[in-house]
Amino acid sequence: MISWTIERLVRVLIGDYNYIFFIITIYLLINEILRIMKKVIRLTEKQLEDIVRRVISENEVNEQLEVKWGKPIKIFSKKTQGKETLSSDDYTGEANPEDMTYIKSNEGPMLKLMSNSSKRKWEEVKEEKPAFALAAVKEFTETNPEDKWNNIYVKKGPQTKETIPVEGDKHPIIPFIFPAVASPNASYFQDNYYAPTEMFRETFNKDVYNPLKQQSAQLVQPTDGKPKMALTSLSIVTSCSTLPNGKSPDGKTYSFKELSQLRNNSAKTYIIEKLQELGVDTSNAVITQEYLGDNGDGTSGPKWTGKDSDRAKYDQYKVLDVDIEIAFNQNANPETTEPTTQVVTDREYSIRFTRKTGFDFAIRLPVFRWHKKRRTRRQPKRRARMDKCASF
Repeated sequence: MISWTIERLVRVLIGDYNYIFFIITIYLLINEILRIMKKVIRLTEKQLEDIVRRVISENEVNEQLEVKWGKPIKIFSKKTQGKETLSSDDYTGEANPEDMTYIKSNEGPMLKLMSNSSKRKWEEVKEEKPAFALAAVKEFTETNPEDKWNNIYVKKGPQTKETIPVEGDKHPIIPFIFPAVASPNASYFQDNYYAPTEMFRETFNKDVYNPLKQQSAQLVQPTDGKPKMALTSLSIVTSCSTLPNGKSPDGKTYSFKELSQLRNNSAKTYIIEKLQELGVDTSNAVITQEYLGDNGDGTSGPKWTGKDSDRAKYDQYKVLDVDIEIAFNQNANPETTEPTTQVVTDREYSIRFTRKTGFDFAIRLPVFRWHKKRRTRRQPKRRARMDKCASF
């Protein structure tokens, strides 16, 4: 009965029935849930997905509609019969290698009682608060035979901040993103080729070259022979769309991987030359190049449909994404020798052992989402920081 009712609800959600039928379906669903309150009924996600897929297929929207699963709706849940909470505030210090071996040897029964989220936080606890992790394992081992814990929750608290002076040999490192404002899938290279276009050069000048030139003008030339600025890291990400490559201006037809790699190398060469033109030292830079794309063959995005009318949909997967970090020699200008500070953060954790009785019963309903154009995900934006630089 509940399977039949959910199928009708799915049909309503994608517009297969009218509003009155929707009300009737909701009423039947609630009636059925109330009827089975004292009896555990399991409708697996696979069974529910089969219902949804069948209805979607009947409406011929299989490729246009994406199905995900909503959060569980709890009907009733377990009751807590026992609880004990430990806080990292009460346990400080370091753990020696023998302690870490003890944790690894005895944490197994605890891990079986944790959710995936708690397991991830537990790994952080072992790394950041090893003394607390050791205390938690010992407490569990001692109390579990009597208390018979069946759930363990690891909670991560807010960060606390402390501002401390930095060492005198640290320098400001400023991030630059290219392209910063323009779309990363604009025409930065010639079609089927790897030569940078005028748009590439203009955008780079606007986002990186001109701001660096202005910054350099504010620094005096060091008398010890060291540079004003240094490139600390350069990350370049490129990929092609799955549109078939044609013949390039040099007469060759490149594979997706070859073309993406050539564009990546071309971007690297151009950027380093322009930075060196400004006097930026590039000899100690850490350079990362990614050109395989999301699909691993130099491309990103879905497979080419072969329809000319779809060509415009694939432009968004032709990507150039560059992160640059430049260190400024703060000792080059005597007026910038004031002490600097940096913020150090710490985070507290708590671990709760509980014993629960009864059982959980929840349902999850599908969430429908129409496919839309997406912009290629960019890397997280870096922030300015103080750090050492090998060039100064």
